[in-house]
Formats: sequence, C-alpha cells, structure tokens
Amino acid sequence: MRRLVCLAETDSTNNWVKRQSALRAFTSVRAVLQSAGRGRAERSWFSGSPGDNLAFSILLPYDASLAGLLPAH
Repeated sequence: MRRLVCLAETDSTNNWVKRQSALRAFTSVRAVLQSAGRGRAERSWFSGSPGDNLAFSILLPYDASLAGLLPAH
C-alpha cells in the first residue's frame, strides 16, 4: 500500500482515512479539494478553490487513551 495518497476531491481527508481499513501507519492523504473537512475543535473547514489551502491527514499509530496528549498545532 502506498504511503502517500493524493485525491482530487473528497468530503474530508479524515473521513476518507476512517473508511479505509488497510492503511498503514504514517500514510498521508492529501486532497486538492475537500468539501466537508474539519479543523480543530470540530470547526468546519472548506478548502476553497483547488490548491488554495492544505487539506491533508496523516494516519498516526497511537493509543486511543492518550489521544488528548497528541498536540495539534
């Protein structure tokens, strides 16, 4: 499986990652356009015109009980 996935368009890179069951840790998913992304604190994130903003997710291996300790800056 590739470690970098480039999508032309998706609803959300996070949602796309969640729908994939065979992704390996540290896989990056980038979208040129996303229509229903989420930012920090569940704020909506629309990527604007294609290529205007960064829309990506990285699948990190972590213990779910420690999720609050992972910085998101």
